[in-house]
Amino acid sequence: MIRIAFILLLSFTHFQDKDKKAKMLCKNWGQIGQQYLPEGSYKDIPSNIARKITFNDNGTYSEIYGANRASGYWKFNSDSTKFLISYETYNDEKVQNDFNLKYYFPILKLNEDTLVFSRMDRQRTVKETYIKQLDK
Repeated sequence: MIRIAFILLLSFTHFQDKDKKAKMLCKNWGQIGQQYLPEGSYKDIPSNIARKITFNDNGTYSEIYGANRASGYWKFNSDSTKFLISYETYNDEKVQNDFNLKYYFPILKLNEDTLVFSRMDRQRTVKETYIKQLDK
């Protein structure tokens, strides 16, 4: 009986942590910098070319990067240490929306005003830094 209570408590705590992370993630973010890993140095990104991303609490996602626009869906992995983006449109063209084609972005830092994650860019890992935007 104690074992069951302990498992229920762990499950409840896991869902609370996931909800807390989702609340922190679900906002508008503006890119301020990037670093190619492992050897690259950190570079500031000018606001006129910075990526703007939005995570919504209904699971939708949007992105503006220069003249490019994308939208789709996001979700966490099982322990909320990574998020998945599944694109539905890119520059108003429909793309395949299939969560079976998974690419998770590891979350390196997430708090109320900062998001840092890594992604692959032409066979290199890029660490991207974002700050909360005021319009959400």
